[in-house]
Amino acid sequence: MHSAVSASGFLNLDGFLVDAGCEPRCLGVHRAGGYADYIIVPDARYLIDIGDLDPAQIAPYACSGLTTYSALQKIGASVYTKHPILIMGAGGLGLMCIQLLHALGGVGAIVIDLDPTKRQAALNSGALAAIDGAAPDAVQQILAAAGGKPVQAAIDLVGAPSTTSIAFDSLVKGGKLIMIGLFGGSSTWSLAMIPMKAVSIIGSYVGNLQELRELIELVKTGRVEPIPIQRFGLDQADATLAALRNGKVTGRAVLTA
Repeated sequence: MHSAVSASGFLNLDGFLVDAGCEPRCLGVHRAGGYADYIIVPDARYLIDIGDLDPAQIAPYACSGLTTYSALQKIGASVYTKHPILIMGAGGLGLMCIQLLHALGGVGAIVIDLDPTKRQAALNSGALAAIDGAAPDAVQQILAAAGGKPVQAAIDLVGAPSTTSIAFDSLVKGGKLIMIGLFGGSSTWSLAMIPMKAVSIIGSYVGNLQELRELIELVKTGRVEPIPIQRFGLDQADATLAALRNGKVTGRAVLTA
């Protein structure tokens, strides 16, 4: 968890705290501040005023919100406002991506997940289709949901061999695959197919401070529907992490003091 909201109503993105040597100083990772009642931010430029927005509801925007917003910017409005995009994974990131896509005027998302509960959550959030990634005809179902043709862009929020393979196989020639997930493993693509399909494979990790400012301004307009969150006390941190590890959380878990 790399984002936090202070009691005074400011959002901070600690992933941008770097020293002169470009060494990361993420709060709660490289320096103290994780799961704390209060944190010290080195400079006011890392704070964003959230106004009267609910701190618990807004906290995920500095993590999953920024991550998916940045990915959508890499795809470009010229693509997502004219064509459906493919989203691999319907967890907190996936649900956030669906909502941001709608708020930005996107056509919509075709979502892939193994968990039927998460697929239903994606449909409830407005996904055009929610497909079981384990289905032998998953790619064919994707193409059918996209109007019988390959998708222009895919965002892989899982990063497993199976998800990257489905995403790659679903792309049109010249399409974009945005890689975010860190599940791990090795790709199964034929290297020759990358130049033959002229596919762009782009890695994306969180986002930058300007993108976060843009995102919070978008949220303030009220056009972004909030994703499901579950609130837990700080004394439940261990149990909450276990629930996340076991896939028992739909949306986002937020620890509150």
